[in-house]
Parts: sequence; C-alpha cells; structure tokens
Amino acid sequence: MYIATIEKANNLLNSLIETGELDRIGLIVVDELHMIGDGCRGTIIEQLLCKYLTKGFGQIIGMSATLSNIEELAGFLRAYVFTTSFRPVELHEFVRIGQTMWKVTTTGELELNAELPPNVNLNSTSLNPFN
Repeated sequence: MYIATIEKANNLLNSLIETGELDRIGLIVVDELHMIGDGCRGTIIEQLLCKYLTKGFGQIIGMSATLSNIEELAGFLRAYVFTTSFRPVELHEFVRIGQTMWKVTTTGELELNAELPPNVNLNSTSLNPFN
C-alpha cells in the first residue's frame, strides 16, 4: 500500500510505466475527485487516471462529497456510480464578492451572509487574514 499526494502518486506511476511494472498496482483510491476539473492539481489527477486506464485492468475508487458532473466522469472512467444522500455534516457553499460574503442556497440563489471588516486582507497568503 502506498499513500501519497497526487503529485507523488503520479511520479510513482511514471516510474512504474518506465520500468514496465504498472501491473503491480491493482487499485487506485482518489479522494476529493471533484478536483479533477480544478487547475494544475486537477490536471495531474486526470493524467494519473488516464495513464492507469491505459493498462486495461485494475480498479479506481474515486470519492467526493461535492462532485457535480458525476455521470460524465463515470463515463470517462468507465465506472459505476454509487451515491448516498447521507451527510454527517451539512455542506454550505459561500461566495465572496468584494468585502461581502454570500451563502449559496439550495435553489442556487445568493443570500447575504456577512460584510467583511475593512481590515481583513483578502489577498493574504497567511492563515491569519488580519495580517
């Protein structure tokens, strides 16, 4: 068993392809599969899965709590879809526009949530937004 970041898993797969040992992997588990459409890391997930699919056998288990295009992705991965409506913690989605936070309702409407104080640095890379 090898537990790794997306990037390290991709490097491992590349090494196994180069040495002709890709058949040593029988199962890949990807958490946060919804990242497949997001920028650089999503591209790496897609590359990793495409390379693995070319071997013609093996299993992929993809997990996500927020995957919106599940049928399209299942077709791409030649996969079965298993879903549940059970959520131990309710999921809330928010959007920031300027200094205002909006909650996305279940109908897709935006509902005012909060006005951010002017001293909040929205461009900070620090974990403390007041820096």
